[in-house]
Amino acid sequence: MVANSSSLDLQRRAQGVGPQGPDAPAAPAPAPALPDVLCVLDMCALVALCQSLSERDLANARLACRALRNAVRQGVRQLTVSVSQSLAQNWRPGQRSPLSLFPWCEDVSISVDTNIWDTSRSSDGESSDDDEGEAGEGYGDSGYGHHHTARLALAGVSAQALGRIRRLTIVNDYDSRRGFDLEAVVCTFVPQLPGLEVLDANDVRQLEGMEAADRARPTMIYQALAQHCPRLR
Repeated sequence: MVANSSSLDLQRRAQGVGPQGPDAPAAPAPAPALPDVLCVLDMCALVALCQSLSERDLANARLACRALRNAVRQGVRQLTVSVSQSLAQNWRPGQRSPLSLFPWCEDVSISVDTNIWDTSRSSDGESSDDDEGEAGEGYGDSGYGHHHTARLALAGVSAQALGRIRRLTIVNDYDSRRGFDLEAVVCTFVPQLPGLEVLDANDVRQLEGMEAADRARPTMIYQALAQHCPRLR
């Protein structure tokens, strides 16, 4: 009988089963899986988690697994989106802005590159036979308007996500030949941002118009803000 009991204990141990009885040690609880941990975190914890990571870390986390991708999707509150003429020229049907990946984002910076590269010019800056030389070195007159280019920053973003944006910052890359059409860009954005509270355009350089004699553009900006952004401070 004792021999049989010993054999049974050895067999249980070999199978990973501990001894039975009231004095037997309790089996250790299994460690929680990462998806389970992320599921119990509230929004504040997810925001703190995302704020502690660099942009590269956030990008890598989104690629690691579905649970981390969902956590980053909910936790990112601040994002910079860059748009350019090159992006507009290579835009694909159905393509969406990176902002669409972060529907809880509240603070958005949009950088508009106004440069238009003229492919008809050679690499040494010389004009082609058809070039009249009016556009300036390396840049042509063709291309999308600033408000058309800027609109791509919101492409594919849901109305619910746009309604969560509280702060919008607009910046532009300096272009010595063309002024930045701030009025057109602002009037393009604000009808889509009903929850906007802060609009920052302090870093916009070389405005188109906006001189003392230009009263139309400021009027259109103020009218658009008053009509579409009742929460603006």
